Amino acid sequence: MDKHILITITIVASISSILANEGNDCKWNRYKEFQVCNGVLTAVRPRRSHLELDVREFSSIAPNAFQGVEISRLELLGDRKGPRCTPKIFELQLEGFETLSKITDLELDCLEFPVGHNPFRSFKELQRLVLERIDFKKLSAEFFTDFPKLNHLGLYYSNITTISEDTLSKIPEKLSTLVILSGFREIKLKAFRRFTNLQRLHVTHGNLASISADMFDGLHQLRTLDLQGNSIEELAPATFQGLPNLVRLVLSDNKIDKLTAGVFDNLHNLEELSLISNGISIIPTQIFEGSSKLRFFNVQFNRIREIEPTAFSGLRLAKLDMTGNPMKIIAKNKFVGLQDARIIFSKE
Repeated sequence: MDKHILITITIVASISSILANEGNDCKWNRYKEFQVCNGVLTAVRPRRSHLELDVREFSSIAPNAFQGVEISRLELLGDRKGPRCTPKIFELQLEGFETLSKITDLELDCLEFPVGHNPFRSFKELQRLVLERIDFKKLSAEFFTDFPKLNHLGLYYSNITTISEDTLSKIPEKLSTLVILSGFREIKLKAFRRFTNLQRLHVTHGNLASISADMFDGLHQLRTLDLQGNSIEELAPATFQGLPNLVRLVLSDNKIDKLTAGVFDNLHNLEELSLISNGISIIPTQIFEGSSKLRFFNVQFNRIREIEPTAFSGLRLAKLDMTGNPMKIIAKNKFVGLQDARIIFSKE
């Protein structure tokens, strides 16, 4: 009798289990790295230290979904068809990420979660954070202070129109790298003065028409300044004053048509200068006075027709690229002092 009862119970339990699984509508992704049941991420089995999750496939995360998982990089990605998106409203709870204490790299794309709520605050080892198509204005200051070791911050398409000291006040001042991509039209004076440890600053592909003198003053540790893809028309003589350790300056894809005397003065450690795709017509005399360490100068696709005498005086360039400029005759004396340089010149 007991035997028959046991068999009956086993059969009923098995049927109930099958019916439960069918009702849950559970599916693993094509790489068998995560499982979603009824819109909830329930299990994760990454094959490497980097996990990429498409959040369009679920709306919330179960508390134990990452149980036993050890990864260093996590990406939660929304619609990736272009710069615009309708942010995915996401129900994220701290419990869902508490076990991921070793995360050092986090990327969030096209998400929206409650204002003032930081479900990632257990990521105390986080060093690199990229926020793409996430409204920066909706994030509280506490969101960033939860990451004491953060040194790299990327803000892509983040609804920032004016870059000011107030706009950036919520960002930790100990950053070594700051990237702001697209959407901005203006940089206020002293916007970056809090970031005295900054070594790399990228403010690219916006609608910035001008940069004022001393705008970057105080960034004494800065080694790379990238302003490519804007609409900058003019460079004031003291624009880059206060950047004694700058090694790389990128001004490509702007609308600069003139190099003003003194603009590169005091850049004593500058080694690489890129002015690709501007409207420069003349390289003036002694424009690089004070930048004697310059090694790579790229002025591809400008309108250069003239190089004034002693323009490169005092330099020891390794490479000068003038591809795509309309110069017809190049006199040898235009390159005095560049005996060791590799000079590239082609109209196309």
